[in-house]
Amino acid sequence: MKKSLFLLLFFVFGTIYTVSAQDSVALILKAIDELRSQQAQLQQQNKDFVRRYQLLSNQRQQDSLKVLALTDSLKNRSNQINLLSSDLGLYKETVEKNDAIVKGVTRRVELTDEARYKMVRTNLIHSAEFFEVLNDRLNTLYAINQVESYRTMLNSLNNPADETLGFSYNDKVMQLMEKKLVSKKDKGGKKILNIANMLLQDPVVSNIASATPVINIATSVIGFVSGIAAQRKDVSENDVQEFKNELEKYTAYYARLNLVNARFANNIDNYQVQTTNLHDKLTEYVNLHAKGLKFNVKIKEPEGNATNGEYLLTVFRVYNKSAVMAYFDKIEKEFNRGGKVDYSKLMSKYPHIMEANKKIEDVIYLYKEFDYLYGQYISMIDENSRNTIVILEGAVEQNLSSEPKKVKAQINVLKNKKGEAVNGIRRAVNLPRLKDIVNILDSYYPAL
Repeated sequence: MKKSLFLLLFFVFGTIYTVSAQDSVALILKAIDELRSQQAQLQQQNKDFVRRYQLLSNQRQQDSLKVLALTDSLKNRSNQINLLSSDLGLYKETVEKNDAIVKGVTRRVELTDEARYKMVRTNLIHSAEFFEVLNDRLNTLYAINQVESYRTMLNSLNNPADETLGFSYNDKVMQLMEKKLVSKKDKGGKKILNIANMLLQDPVVSNIASATPVINIATSVIGFVSGIAAQRKDVSENDVQEFKNELEKYTAYYARLNLVNARFANNIDNYQVQTTNLHDKLTEYVNLHAKGLKFNVKIKEPEGNATNGEYLLTVFRVYNKSAVMAYFDKIEKEFNRGGKVDYSKLMSKYPHIMEANKKIEDVIYLYKEFDYLYGQYISMIDENSRNTIVILEGAVEQNLSSEPKKVKAQINVLKNKKGEAVNGIRRAVNLPRLKDIVNILDSYYPAL
């Protein structure tokens, strides 16, 4: 009975276990199927994501290219706008200038006979004044002495015997010969030094260096020293070479000074030629204007001894500002009727005043030439001063002088001399006076 009961229980439990196991397997299989399904979905989603990412990436690249193209297009448009704006500005400026010209022409065409005449009168009176003042300024430039002190200092600095810098070329030659080649204690050496000193003190050599460049002096000295070395056994090739090397520093220094000084002198000569040419032109214009206004002046004789300045001084005794004013007063009085001048008839009877007025533009150009020439002269002095100071500063850097303070002092003196020269020229020329006269002139006038 108990055994039967046990078997029955075993069977029941076995059945229950079997059913439970089957259910569990089914659940597991179902779970696996769901996982596989989810994995497939995830893979598909991943593929979709990758595809969308590639599409977005491609689209982004295309958009970037479009942005770059758009940016370039905007830059080009911006440049075009800037160019158009610039052209527009130039166009407006041109229009304004043309408008001003048209207004000026209209104003002058609509001028009354009185206004026209007075404009011509003013031009011709002040032209005569300008000619006389310009002649005076050109004469001043010929005889100018404001730069003499400056040039004298340059000549002193170029002189191989000058010792204002604490050394001189001549002294250095003697010192180097005694140090490197011979001795005063030696009778033969003393004779050699005396001969060398006589060579350096020769009037041709010790004169202004611009007459005898220092390079020629150095050549003579080296030749003399080489001759000594060939005759004396106690002077070696090495001694001669050391002498040459030491002397070369001073020779190079003075050679640079000689070159700068020679260029300055040459520039002054060229400047004088240009001044003469301008004076020739002034003489021609004065004759044209004086003759144009019927003034009785003698033409300058080409073979005459008088300079342009001297000749013009005689002309200005007859043709000058006061004389031109008196001339116009006279012809105005001729056509004065009851306190009123008939300017139309006056200009009809004296058409030469209108012809003379047409040369006013030449008067203005004459001033511009003088202004340019004057500027060249000032620039020439400035350039020479700069170059000379650089060379003097080099003497300090190379220790050519045992007293560098003297060199620096001479640099300051040179600067002051240059300043005095330039200021003196400016005072003598008084360019603003000429400019004020020229500014009064009206260079535009319609042909009548």
